Amino acid sequence: MNRSLVAPALVTTLILGAAGGYALADAYDLVPGVLTLKPALPTPQGPTQYTQQLTPRIETPPSFSHQSNPIDKAVFNTALGNYLNDPRRDKTQLSLYVAQVDGQALGQARDPQWLGEHTKSPNPPVFDPGILHEVITHNPDTFMAPASSMKILTAHAALGVLGPERRFYTSVVWDPVSATMTLVGGGDVLLGTGASNPAVVNGYAGLETLADLCVERLKELGAYTGSEGSPMPVNVRVDDSLYGEEVRSPDWTTDEVNFVAPIRPLAVGTGRVDPEKWEFVPEPGLHAGLGLANALNARGFAVQGEVTRGEAPPDFSPLKLLQRGRIAEGGALDTVEAKDAETVKSAKPGEAAKPPESPVEIGAVESAPVAQIVRLMLKESDNTLAETLGRAAAIEAGKGDGFEGANAVVHQGATQRNDAHSHLKIRDCSGLSKDSRVSARVLVDSLANSMFSSNPMVRSLAVNLPVAGVDGTLKGRYTSTATSGELRAKTGSLSATISLTGNFQVQGKVILFSAIVTLEPGSKYYPTRAALDDLLRAFNGETVDWQKPEPQEVPPSEMTPGNVP
Repeated sequence: MNRSLVAPALVTTLILGAAGGYALADAYDLVPGVLTLKPALPTPQGPTQYTQQLTPRIETPPSFSHQSNPIDKAVFNTALGNYLNDPRRDKTQLSLYVAQVDGQALGQARDPQWLGEHTKSPNPPVFDPGILHEVITHNPDTFMAPASSMKILTAHAALGVLGPERRFYTSVVWDPVSATMTLVGGGDVLLGTGASNPAVVNGYAGLETLADLCVERLKELGAYTGSEGSPMPVNVRVDDSLYGEEVRSPDWTTDEVNFVAPIRPLAVGTGRVDPEKWEFVPEPGLHAGLGLANALNARGFAVQGEVTRGEAPPDFSPLKLLQRGRIAEGGALDTVEAKDAETVKSAKPGEAAKPPESPVEIGAVESAPVAQIVRLMLKESDNTLAETLGRAAAIEAGKGDGFEGANAVVHQGATQRNDAHSHLKIRDCSGLSKDSRVSARVLVDSLANSMFSSNPMVRSLAVNLPVAGVDGTLKGRYTSTATSGELRAKTGSLSATISLTGNFQVQGKVILFSAIVTLEPGSKYYPTRAALDDLLRAFNGETVDWQKPEPQEVPPSEMTPGNVP
């Protein structure tokens, strides 16, 4: 009997701003309602309250010329000159790299419809920096803190190492001797408290569905009822050990820690407490275990004592659960493995099944594909998703389960095709660290690299970025401008960094760009960001009034998730 929940999923696009010392950190995850580590959870407000119902949407820019003739650079030169002379960007440093994708090379990689055709190319060209023709640069190889533009590199590593179709599993193992259910985390931090919802990514796998599977399986095993015929008392524990015990980066200050959950392989909605507050539960794994306990209580079980941590039996370890995603990639998976099937002896007609005498898996649910999790991470700039994807990729690549391994796998992905990038410094996968150092050229090369993948879901990385004035972290920017809907970019925001990395089209040609701005003491954040937005508008061919009034700074007390300038 198939215990997997397999269905196509497309990600939601939601937005939030940020507050405090992180100075408008990129948007974060909207998750199920207020949950605590107290003995009982409030009535779930459900992932569907905060996640839109999805319809298939692959943003496809219009077809473009496959000719390699260079673009007219005059507009770009004028725009950069105006930006560098703009008083709004006083006391800031810029790393800028803008390049045109070679149309002939891209034409060999796929059909003319850019990133829209979901057909694999039989002989895609190997990426080489030569397929990019420089349009304009300014300190392109200066390494600076990239803020959340770092997530471009993380996305590329996750898609490359894990694969776009990979899924994460969450299972429950039943120990008949101790009457204990162990919730085992295999990397899914987007669990919902209710039923699984295949129409969304955040809540694709649900704890209520997992509880239903457990009840059904225990009935099949003849282990559902106690001596008096009612559901037996059970213990619930959690094994969230897959990512080790290094849950906070030593590089993160108190400010950065406020914008990311403890890094665990198991969580409800990335561990967010409430979509209107910057607050995370202190123990995401135990919190998920409590959600399962509540669902079991609602189904008649008497959960005894508190939800605790414990170790899953070796045959059902978190590492094996992560590896299961690789084994099942591209197809459905029966979550009851052959070994478990041998444990369960079929009863003769009219006889009760013989309860198992050793641990057995009684239920499992799976996440949306990695490609859709990556899309959610990029659209909402979710730090927790970035860090957990990095951890999973590191384990898959044999680099360990901590921050060092995650940083190494992202570093390797950014340097494997270009030795000139070997000087970059990666201190986390989310961009929260102020100590990472990445150049604009590195980020553009990563985008270009993805465009020449043989897998269409990897190629779509560039198109799954936030769309100016439309969604994600760019929904509130470029509104009422000609660039709205035309530019796609990953945003980055730290107290001393503003970055944009993405793409647009001019004269039917694909332009990739990255701009990293470092603010020095005395710089003003919002005027600086407005000047950078105007630079990209001008690059996109829009007429810009460089003499307009300086935007006003917003007091930190007014920076709330619902009030982001």
